[in-house]
Amino acid sequence: KGDDTTATPITLGSVELNKIRMVYEDVITGNDVEVYLEHFDSRLETFDLEKMQFSIAPISLHGLTARVYQMKPLLKAEPPQKDIADAEVPLNVQLQLDNIAIQNIGLDYRNDASALYTQLNLGALHIQPQKIDLAQRIIDIDEISLDSTTAILRLGKKDEAEIVKKETQQEANAQAEAGWRVQIGNLQLDNNNLQFDDNNSPKQQSGMDYMHLKTEALTLHISDLLYSSDSVAGNITKATFSEQSGFVLNQLQTNFLYSNRQAYLKDLYLKTPGTELKRSIAIRYDSIGALQKDIGHMELNLDLQNSKIQVKDILTFVPDLRSQPAFANPNTTWLINSRMNGSVADLQIPVLQISGLKDTRIDISGRLRGLPDMNNLGADLAIKNISSSQRDIALFVPRGTLPNNITLPAKINLSGKLNGNAGNLATNLLLKTSLGNASVKGTMRQISDSKKSSYDLQLNTASLDLGTILQNKNNLGPVSADLHIKGNGYDTKTANASLTGKIKSAIIKQYEYRDL
Repeated sequence: KGDDTTATPITLGSVELNKIRMVYEDVITGNDVEVYLEHFDSRLETFDLEKMQFSIAPISLHGLTARVYQMKPLLKAEPPQKDIADAEVPLNVQLQLDNIAIQNIGLDYRNDASALYTQLNLGALHIQPQKIDLAQRIIDIDEISLDSTTAILRLGKKDEAEIVKKETQQEANAQAEAGWRVQIGNLQLDNNNLQFDDNNSPKQQSGMDYMHLKTEALTLHISDLLYSSDSVAGNITKATFSEQSGFVLNQLQTNFLYSNRQAYLKDLYLKTPGTELKRSIAIRYDSIGALQKDIGHMELNLDLQNSKIQVKDILTFVPDLRSQPAFANPNTTWLINSRMNGSVADLQIPVLQISGLKDTRIDISGRLRGLPDMNNLGADLAIKNISSSQRDIALFVPRGTLPNNITLPAKINLSGKLNGNAGNLATNLLLKTSLGNASVKGTMRQISDSKKSSYDLQLNTASLDLGTILQNKNNLGPVSADLHIKGNGYDTKTANASLTGKIKSAIIKQYEYRDL
């Protein structure tokens, strides 16, 4: 009938295409396309353009080769508000998909105007959808697997390439904020190669360069993967890859979560040729914004048992540390065994054991208060062992920090208790060195005020070689003494203090005095 405006129904039972070649060239639109298809088949159970309802049965595609060259800019600069507005418009399309199997795909895409170049050699892709609700922005997939695939993306040196990068980031952020919810029961990537180059950014000389990435043999298995606008979570059961920076990941297993209120890595096991991390790391915070403004309120729960970190792996992600003497040797390995919990501003440390370099060991427990403000740092520590050597300290302490007229002992060991802060401090410490021993016990108050400070200290030395330490062997030698100093102030003009004690033995100007 002439006045009938009902949409014409379209019924397509099954579709099968074999050995199809298509060539399209249009100078006006700037497209040069050549496609060859070996095989495609599917069944279209529902194809309703009026209601935008589509139901497509299993899709099988293999042997697709495509060459796409474009000579016009890919994208134009747009304000972020437009991308956000576009992302908020719901997609009123009802789509039902069944099993999707894709194999042997080759894509060569070039856009000289936008300086965007992509190459894809896809081995095998399998997707088993469960539910796709584009109107509600819900995607539920049972399984995705991608095998033996190489993907290369390169941005050339052009302003248009920067526009593509900026617009892609804007659109990705807009879609993320639009409220999408994606669930994947099982994600398996096996033996894939990925490469990304942004030639607008210069290549870094060392470390992982995120503008010039090249990973090989990437394998990643994740179960129960969930992505939403405010969180991403899942269970990584296997992850391995190597990157052109030299970083190699042998294994990664963890149950992870990142959200707007917390983040954690539970049941963690990470292994590289030189690093092995085990157990769990968790943090909690009021919001991402609050975390950036005041990290002191962040709650931390750290449990690293019998782990190790190689300097080489640290330098991969923080290459600037290479200039520090302690990180000069990439083969150095730090051993860590630690448990920490509480807020950054009030941190409980049941166990902190660290060893590295040749002679450095730390074994402490207790409590730290006031971080990250070092001026307000307070501690209540039980020091079981802090030991190092002249050689190791030279690697940690910047050159020029220690006076040139001071000689450190070859071996140093500190133990005891320390309580207080930069203002008030109570100590009971024992220092053992290769140049003699010393202990200090007592209290100091208002340390920063040279006139109002007070102190009550017991100082003991045993064969402490002051001549070698102070580089004055002609006048001083080893000293053994028990001294008690008590007073107020350390300004030489106003101090009021008393010093009593006994010098058991002292070498002064190469003569030994006893029992003074």
